[in-house]
Amino acid sequence: MTKLTRREIIEEINNQTGLGVREGDQVLDIVIQKIFSSLASGCGVEIRGLGSFTHILCKPRVGRNPLDPKKDIPIPHRYKIKFNPGRDLKAKLLKLSKQIPREDGNAKTSDKGKNKVSASSRTKKTINKASQKRVRVA
Repeated sequence: MTKLTRREIIEEINNQTGLGVREGDQVLDIVIQKIFSSLASGCGVEIRGLGSFTHILCKPRVGRNPLDPKKDIPIPHRYKIKFNPGRDLKAKLLKLSKQIPREDGNAKTSDKGKNKVSASSRTKKTINKASQKRVRVA
């Protein structure tokens, strides 16, 4: 797969609107600046059909220096940006993922049900998706 570049977006704006290269670049700059300023001011951004950008607060934690693992390095809390794809984008990605060929020759299907692991008849072991640790369920 290839990446979509800024230049390709500007060319598409030019082809569909008839604007020049400089005007297409300005349109893209305005859109990107508006998204940046909204996220920097603490507001989320929602673009119908594409998805939404939201803030997530990461808790402070203790890190380790790989060169000197005995030293603890405090990492303060910080905000991260999370992207949630919209319904249209999810549908197109699902359609794309079904076209990926598998090693056995069949197209890849949904991964639902692969997170469960059977155990004895008395208890059932399932894998917790968030932490990837086994949790016993009675």
